[in-house]
Amino acid sequence: MKLVPCIAGLSLTFCASAQLVPQDALALPTRSNGAPANSNGGDLHVESSRVVLAVGSIDAGVNGEGTVRVFTIRPGSVASWKDIHSPMPTANGQFGWNIEITDQEMFISERSTGKVHVFERTNTGPIHTQTIALNAFMPSSLVAHGDRLFIGDPFDSNYPGRVHVLERLSSGWSVTRVIEPPFPASQQNFGASLRVIGNQLAIAEGVSPVSSCTGRVWLYDLNDLGANPAQLPAPIGASGCSLFGTGIFADGSTLIVRARDDSGASSQAGAAFFYERTSSGAWQQALKLGPPNNESNWEWGVSSVRDGVAIVSGDRHDAPRILQVARRTGSMWASQETVALPLGSINRPWGNQVVDGTAFLPYFSPDGSAVAVVALDADCDSDGLSDALELRLDPSQDCNGDGTPDACEAQAGCPTDLDGDGTTDGKDLGVLVSTWESTGPSLEADVNGDGNVDCVDLAVMLAAWGACD
Repeated sequence: MKLVPCIAGLSLTFCASAQLVPQDALALPTRSNGAPANSNGGDLHVESSRVVLAVGSIDAGVNGEGTVRVFTIRPGSVASWKDIHSPMPTANGQFGWNIEITDQEMFISERSTGKVHVFERTNTGPIHTQTIALNAFMPSSLVAHGDRLFIGDPFDSNYPGRVHVLERLSSGWSVTRVIEPPFPASQQNFGASLRVIGNQLAIAEGVSPVSSCTGRVWLYDLNDLGANPAQLPAPIGASGCSLFGTGIFADGSTLIVRARDDSGASSQAGAAFFYERTSSGAWQQALKLGPPNNESNWEWGVSSVRDGVAIVSGDRHDAPRILQVARRTGSMWASQETVALPLGSINRPWGNQVVDGTAFLPYFSPDGSAVAVVALDADCDSDGLSDALELRLDPSQDCNGDGTPDACEAQAGCPTDLDGDGTTDGKDLGVLVSTWESTGPSLEADVNGDGNVDCVDLAVMLAAWGACD
């Protein structure tokens, strides 16, 4: 744990350095012959007590049938995982191309076979319950919302694209309708990306320059999914064959649209366009975010957004490995910092996710596949998870409610060594217990100096157990 002095109240304490340090903490599956997998897809689902990160590796396994590795993130640990394999293994089936997770179920697409597999989440692990065999060429996007499941199929015959709407019936998930593009055209790729935001289903199109270089995003009312959707305002500042609509990302009142080939400063630089919903419910553009150095061939705009923090990165093999962080203050978005990721490591980070100040970036590189874990905010124990995320996972780590894990609130020196023998042990714990809940100045067992002998002091003492450094 790297600590630096800071002021907490009127006492000198030690706090963690908030440096932006990437950690390649999570390893993805490889092929059985040891060759690296090409990591595609991925999703992050946050629950009250844990974070579950599922990442698909479409060409892992014996014959490239694909594997999904599910990580359970716990405070101080990011390495608990379990692998899920296709219930119907198919050579080059691309199992794990896209993943959607709810509290009860996990949906995993098998892109080249046109199937979506449904798994029930149980205490002992996911159990396969249904295989949805669609009349689909390549299901490439999944969104679950209540008792409905939306599956994008942008590569159907001649590529106009469509979206399958499924409902949960007594017999399982079943297609109840198909949404066609408002203005069908060859190679339009309608349904390339889907998001539910508020009472709307956002459907992106336009990943092919044949029909429309700028692309479009359509907004459907979830209550009727009618034939007359609204259109997201065209991007301001898009240039060249931008392919606006390559991907969409949403959270709360923010919608981010990727324009993979935007040439704002150079060829295929790429960009992310931020939209905010106004008080009247209308959408307006708030920010255009291109690559930090405006270089060509970055294919910028792979994004994730949550709770006023967004991360954006590039998608090309030859692009520098940089993560850009934007934050919202009130209704205003601004780019605030960049993170230089390990050289040669971040390629195709298509499953970017951010939650509570921690970024997760699945990637593929010549020497293997992994997930980069980057603490964007304070990380007092330097484990790659922000303090905010760790406290979400285990609120009991902050018994005084000040937003800092209790174990990080020790004073300078070795304050837990109450008898001065160079070791924090049972004798020191005995002193603390004997003065439990005492208040006042200069208490021997008040190891964090806040005037109370309480659970914070206990947490600090247990974290420091053993010989003093």
